[in-house]
Amino acid sequence: MRAAPFQPQQAGDSDALLRLAVDASGIATWDVDLTTDEAIWSENHFRLLGLPVQPDRRASREMWLSHIHPEDRERARATFERAKNEHTLYRCEYRVVRADDGQIIWVEPRGRFFYDGSRRPVRAVGVLFEITARKQAEERLIERETQLDLAARIVGIGVFDHDHVNDRLYWSDLLREIHEIPPEIPPHIGAYDGQVHPDDCESLTAAVRAAHDPAGDGRFSNEYRIVRRSGETRWIVGRARTFFAGEGTQRHAVRTVGAEYDVTNRKRIEMDLRAERESLRRAEAALREADRRKDEFLATLAHELRNPLAPIRNAAHMLTLPKLDEEQLQWARRVIHRQVQHMARLLDDLLDVARITRGKLQLKKEHVDFGTIVDTAVEAARPLINAKKHGLTLELPPQLPTLEADPVRLAQVLSNLLTNAAKYTDDSGRIALRAWVADDRLHISVRDNGIGLSSTALPHMFQMFSQVHDARDRSGGGLGIGLALVKGLVYLHGGTIAARSDGPGHGSEFVVTIPIHHDGAPLADDATPAAEDGARTGRKILVADDNQDAADSLALLLEASGHTVRTAHGGHGAIDVASDFQPDIALLDIGMPDMSGYEVAKQLREMQWGKNVRLIALTGWGQDEDKRRALAAGFDHHLTKPVELQELEKLLLTSGGTLPPDRA
Repeated sequence: MRAAPFQPQQAGDSDALLRLAVDASGIATWDVDLTTDEAIWSENHFRLLGLPVQPDRRASREMWLSHIHPEDRERARATFERAKNEHTLYRCEYRVVRADDGQIIWVEPRGRFFYDGSRRPVRAVGVLFEITARKQAEERLIERETQLDLAARIVGIGVFDHDHVNDRLYWSDLLREIHEIPPEIPPHIGAYDGQVHPDDCESLTAAVRAAHDPAGDGRFSNEYRIVRRSGETRWIVGRARTFFAGEGTQRHAVRTVGAEYDVTNRKRIEMDLRAERESLRRAEAALREADRRKDEFLATLAHELRNPLAPIRNAAHMLTLPKLDEEQLQWARRVIHRQVQHMARLLDDLLDVARITRGKLQLKKEHVDFGTIVDTAVEAARPLINAKKHGLTLELPPQLPTLEADPVRLAQVLSNLLTNAAKYTDDSGRIALRAWVADDRLHISVRDNGIGLSSTALPHMFQMFSQVHDARDRSGGGLGIGLALVKGLVYLHGGTIAARSDGPGHGSEFVVTIPIHHDGAPLADDATPAAEDGARTGRKILVADDNQDAADSLALLLEASGHTVRTAHGGHGAIDVASDFQPDIALLDIGMPDMSGYEVAKQLREMQWGKNVRLIALTGWGQDEDKRRALAAGFDHHLTKPVELQELEKLLLTSGGTLPPDRA
């Protein structure tokens, strides 16, 4: 007997109304007879795949599979079969290729299976959502999180994020490096508990417990030691914040985010100072100030990095919901765009400061009218000035001078100063931008009648991560790098910047001076750091370190500075490469497992060409005895990890073709 054709189940008026509501909402539905593989699709299902709607709305498994992206097809099929065989709900995310225009979109089907008395699957029904917007938002989020990880690496901070509800844990690569956790080990709570120094276990455990206590404020701050597998002891500063949901007895932890910073070098300096008693009091005061600024920066960074992610995730989730009207869609898109732009500006500032510090930021100078720069800067700062109802006056010279400058960067200087004035001035304040020419230089003043600056704050205004302590609630967010960036850009233009104030409550003034262009002759870029000029005279450099990432990353930086570099990842390899390459300079890690850097240095010195090579020791040990041992082994210099690139470049480029040894 021939089986009767598969028909959708008959439904009453209520079912018809339900189908009408589902179709109107834009949700696609499907109903599959698993005994014949025949399916009934809603009209929205056909439209979603770019197919003409069949009058009887019939479809087949082959129609479904043929429009799934080839790279996702087997996974989608296997997920369907697994849910069917395991009697679980069906849910999957995959790409489909629309039949009409070839556009690739993301969809998410959800469904359930029905079984006969023999537990044999006979029917599957479900819905199909388009999730392209959400997937694109997730991809942008991943890209930004990658950039955030890079920014955190630049400032030497390891970041972690613990989702208590879903028991998910994220570690940045630098956090793994701090604790020497290999990449193949998945993040899990307690992964490095065994590393904690026995004397610090109790205090660290108590601090974590207090941060997770629903009755507390969720703040974690602790300084503790870890003992690495090599036996090396490292000092770690941790800052974190736990967030809670619910009220009263139902209040519980849902997420913890934070950062860690390796402060071993600082600790060693402290111990040396205690032992030697030099200028101990001034040095300790400087360390306390550095600690305060570092702690504030760590707390601010954790806050600033996580703040935009919450609205982005909320908006991305909103896009997955059915029955969204155009206003709700526009709201979600605007939130994602605005928060991503905020994160981009944050990262751009961090990376710009890093480039200036390393001497890598290049100006794109041209002959530019100063009035154009002022217009651009005022336009950028105008929204905040207007929002706070400030009055802005401009006093410019009758004949605006022509500058040899990077118009984008110089406008960035002025807009940052105007924005800074607007932030730290109470509503309805006064801001004045004045410019005048004297001594072949353009002088630019940005003055406000805001909260002013104390005499103790003035010397630190242009330092990295510096913020006025009593005015953080006025800053509107930020990492305290704006004025450091301004100073760097002004210096790259051959100019200077100074801050003035008559004290708290009496406003502030920032004065920038820039050389003026004359007679069409380009100005010399005398603000370019010395390392930039020296980098054009490249050296042959060997970098040897058993940590491949450390060796390769340092090699890339040195190559970018114009040097010719070879790497080796062990002591024996260093000797082989050096024998063939015969470098001018060799940077040798001391703690290589197959042969120590001391032994490598001795063997290189015994070679005829090696008598004149400059040897620089790279090590995590920085005691006086370590330095004496390095010099005794034949090294000319001793550097403690992590090496500051500027310090290294200074060593490489000092005195033209020769390097003065530390022992000289």
